[in-house]
Amino acid sequence: MSFLPIIIIFVLFWLLLIRPQRREQRQREEMLKQVKPTDRVITGGGIYGVVTSVDRDEGSVVVRIDDANNTKIKVALWAIARILTNEPPGTSSR
Repeated sequence: MSFLPIIIIFVLFWLLLIRPQRREQRQREEMLKQVKPTDRVITGGGIYGVVTSVDRDEGSVVVRIDDANNTKIKVALWAIARILTNEPPGTSSR
């Protein structure tokens, strides 16, 4: 009976922390597998751009951040925070 509170605490810890974190990690890994050229993305540093190439072996992505000057940067694949929809900026689906 003295182990029952420890078991309950462990189960609660697993349900509230570990399980949701694993689900989030799987979703993030799936999102990174989906990154392809022409995707609009936001990096972890807050840089908006369009993916021009993906090198999965190296784990890097080239992102075009300025159309006028054709400015590109190379970032780590894990640095992609979010893939945006392909809607033009300023439009919303309300």
